[in-house]
Amino acid sequence: MRMKLAATAIAMIILGASSARAEDLKAFKLTIDGVAVEIDPGEDADVTLPGGKTARVRLDRNDFATFSGGTFSFVHPSSISVTKTDLGESITQYLAASALGTRRRGAGIRQDESSVAQSADAAGDDQGDG
Repeated sequence: MRMKLAATAIAMIILGASSARAEDLKAFKLTIDGVAVEIDPGEDADVTLPGGKTARVRLDRNDFATFSGGTFSFVHPSSISVTKTDLGESITQYLAASALGTRRRGAGIRQDESSVAQSADAAGDDQGDG
């Protein structure tokens, strides 16, 4: 029993130590003169360039970005991600969304079920009955 408990404790220590040494994966890889450094937006990093010179770099997100589709383009807040999906039969879907979901112009994000139901009812009213 004691041996099993000791083996379990050692395994937990080894697993804990290896996860503590693991580095966070970064969202971007910045390459300068052939030297790559992994970095996240808003983060500083030191890069040792060929020749030994060290440069301090920073990756910041712009407030706005431009999305260009096949026949159109638009400027949007950079916190919004735009994705393109080919649905087949010459149909392409573009989706603009943030971590909080999609947003319609002039409409906020609804938080409760009654608002969503009201919104769905209103959308049905827009279609008309005849």
